[in-house]
Amino acid sequence: MRVAVIGAGVVGVSTAYFLAQNGHQVSVIEQHGNVCEQASLGHAGLFGPAHLLPLGAPGMPRQVIAHWFKSDSALRITPSLNISHWRWLRSWIQECALERMLANKEKMLRLGKYSQQLFSDISLTHNLEFQQRSGILQLFRTAKEQANIEAGLALLSQADLPFQILDEAACRLVEPALNMHTPIAGGIFFPNDSQGNSVLFAKHIKMIAQQNGVEFAFLTRCDQLVPTHNGVTLHMQSQGQSQDQDQNQARTEHFDAAVLTAGAQSATFFNALRIPLRTASIRSFSNTSNIKNMEDSPRVSIIDDSRQITITRMDKRIRVAGTLHSGNPGPATEQRAQQLLRDTGADWFPDAANYSTGSNWSGSHLMLPDNAPLLGQSPEKNIYLNVAHAEYGWSMALGSAKVVADIVSGKTPEINLDGLNMLR
Repeated sequence: MRVAVIGAGVVGVSTAYFLAQNGHQVSVIEQHGNVCEQASLGHAGLFGPAHLLPLGAPGMPRQVIAHWFKSDSALRITPSLNISHWRWLRSWIQECALERMLANKEKMLRLGKYSQQLFSDISLTHNLEFQQRSGILQLFRTAKEQANIEAGLALLSQADLPFQILDEAACRLVEPALNMHTPIAGGIFFPNDSQGNSVLFAKHIKMIAQQNGVEFAFLTRCDQLVPTHNGVTLHMQSQGQSQDQDQNQARTEHFDAAVLTAGAQSATFFNALRIPLRTASIRSFSNTSNIKNMEDSPRVSIIDDSRQITITRMDKRIRVAGTLHSGNPGPATEQRAQQLLRDTGADWFPDAANYSTGSNWSGSHLMLPDNAPLLGQSPEKNIYLNVAHAEYGWSMALGSAKVVADIVSGKTPEINLDGLNMLR
């Protein structure tokens, strides 16, 4: 079949790769000039299943309400006059019950574990290098924080995912560069989870996909997906790349099927596709700085559980990423979010980099109340979905892509899709 993939983030590029592997003629439509120029661009870089945790958890609603009055909070779900925001918030609060949180974590683990297997297979097959580094250390500033995740650890054991519960001394053995003056109550080490450069990975996959016949149409925006009896028609705007072609050019093109992988922009298609699920736009931030002292920089990836901020080393750079804000925060809010990232980096690794001179980034993610992505057939014939991965897009990218490519191809997916499709 001739299949269009809408969006060229790491999820879209991976979907195109697996569709081509299944023998389809694939075209990727991307409004920017290259792959991974939106949510994938400033990603924290973590991948693997063990660290995945839904935003909705017991105690989170109380924490969110408390953060409404804090200007420097890492998590802000700000009240809005938009009724759809309140509907999403009500659904999200329901997902914060312990039973729901465990069910949501289980399906995230299921997909994340499948993705990790595919990461390993593809990396070995194509001999890929994308600044990989093994091991994630989740740090707790208080004993209460560490106690809050005990229920989730039981799921890791059931899924045969290794982890180690550490005291402060053991945490500092795993990561000797941690600031001695920053208090640590304990930590959890996930030896099989990893980090890497998602943009570099996506560019490798793009080249392999192109060798398999995948075409990329950059600077092309898809405005409308119109299902037909024998496929789907795309209404697109193409921006010229030269001075003689500086005007948008409208065109339509017919495909046998289309897969929506447009990240936060996917929500603009939901009404037309008759998708009733409630979504929120969540904005995250990152700061990337050059390393000035290698011996003082992290060996493994760090998750500051209290602030839900990640610190990763990417070759000769350090990336501090996190802080989730609903909607579109103003300039003052963005400045405070970036300052919190710089402060957190300096708190754990003060001599590793000059965070104040680092490059700042922010990007939007689409999130469903249960924090799990939406995969598979849409209510419209010949249109498929691979959306709403929230901030965990890279950890789930390959598994989501393989699942959706198999569904498009009429194959049975290799994992159970309960809770991951429209029937959630």
